[in-house]
Amino acid sequence: MALTVLCLGFVVLLMLGVPVAFAIGLACLATFAVEGLPFETAIQMMVSGMNVFSFLAIPFFIFSGELMLHGGIADKIVAFARSLVGHWKGGLGLANVAAGFSGTFVVNGSPTKTEMVDEGHSHTQVAQLTTAAMVAIVLLFLTKPLQYLPNAVLSSVVFLIGIKLIDLDGMREILRLRKDEFVVAAITAAIVVGVGVEQGIILAIILSLLLHVKRHYAPADAILTWDAEGHVRGVEPAAGVVSEPGLIVYRFGAGLFYANAQHLSDELLELASAETPPRWIIFDAVAVDDIDFTGGKTLAELSAQLGRQGVTLAFADTRRAVRAEIERYGVTGPFFESVGAAREAFRAEGTPPTH
Repeated sequence: MALTVLCLGFVVLLMLGVPVAFAIGLACLATFAVEGLPFETAIQMMVSGMNVFSFLAIPFFIFSGELMLHGGIADKIVAFARSLVGHWKGGLGLANVAAGFSGTFVVNGSPTKTEMVDEGHSHTQVAQLTTAAMVAIVLLFLTKPLQYLPNAVLSSVVFLIGIKLIDLDGMREILRLRKDEFVVAAITAAIVVGVGVEQGIILAIILSLLLHVKRHYAPADAILTWDAEGHVRGVEPAAGVVSEPGLIVYRFGAGLFYANAQHLSDELLELASAETPPRWIIFDAVAVDDIDFTGGKTLAELSAQLGRQGVTLAFADTRRAVRAEIERYGVTGPFFESVGAAREAFRAEGTPPTH
């Protein structure tokens, strides 16, 4: 009932020639009177409703429309639209549909209505009344079908934003360079689309951690050897492979932690159990950036076991923090600043001093 009184009152006042602003206010007051609401409430709501910064967009929009109208921009827009689609029946309507999909300027929007009315040789308020009547019909009878429109529009906006976030070129590059990381990215994207963003982020973190553990589970370790010219090259560790007679320089390619500690222990024990066991194993720790509890205990047990077999486990290129971790577990070295210094100590054929 209130909506009917509001719309009909507004239309009637417009037909009587009342200015639009006064017609809106009087129609609202009539609605308050029919509903039995106090006029003081109407005034308070009017003042509080007008005290909104975003309402400044309304006068600026009207001002821009006046500039377009008096500057000749509006008639040029209409003429351009008619030159493109004017030869089709309902061409301007099709142009408006296209404008709605692309987010551009609507051809028969407020700034161009005057030009369209002038082009139709209209000299009355019939066009404006027709527009007001169509708005009233929509408000009275079509609100229920249109109640889902905001959700549909918002969903479309979010969908388009999501589409733009998909970097196909980046995904192709990941697939070309790192197939394992591409699998993680593809699974994460599928979970985000099918389940949710939060679940996708959590799964991505878990998969990345598993991938990190997988990479360090079997690191790129090697036995360092030197050719006749003194050039260093890495050889895959195997029983019987030595850097020089009686010496193995073993480089471990990752931080030592619970996932690869057993791998290190098994490999060094295998190297020390060769038919001709080495006297020294130099552990090149240049790539070891951290040692966890399991790694530290493994090194301590490994050093003790190799010592019982008559093999000295020395350390070279060990970072200060890593050396402190190793010593904390009871491993006393010996430690050397470089692999070269450790080799010289081995060649001295004595028990090398610790540094």
